[in-house]
Amino acid sequence: MLITNRNVHDLLRSYAQRAERLAPSTRPDGSGKAEGAKGQRADAVVLSPEAQEVQRALSVLKETPEVRQELVAELRRRIAEGTYEVDVEGIAELLLSDEEE
Repeated sequence: MLITNRNVHDLLRSYAQRAERLAPSTRPDGSGKAEGAKGQRADAVVLSPEAQEVQRALSVLKETPEVRQELVAELRRRIAEGTYEVDVEGIAELLLSDEEE
C-alpha cells in the first residue's frame, strides 16, 4: 500500500475530529464547572496528551507542501537529460506484494 502525504493528512484529520467529539469540556477535577471573572461560569476544555500530539502533528502537516517541488524539478531534469531509469522489477514486486495483502 502506498502511503502519501494526503493519506496521513486524512488520518490525522479524522483523529482530530474524533478527539474533538470525545474531549470533555470539564475541569480536570471533574466538577464540570470552570469559574470565570466575578463568579461567572466559563467553559474549559482539557485535551489529553494524545489529542495534543495530534494537534501538533496536524500543524506540522499543514506546513508541509502537497507537492515536493525540488523532487519534481530533479525528476524533470533527469527525464529531459534521458538519465531517468524506471526500476521495472521493483515496481513489479511492489504490485505483487500489494495483491497479497
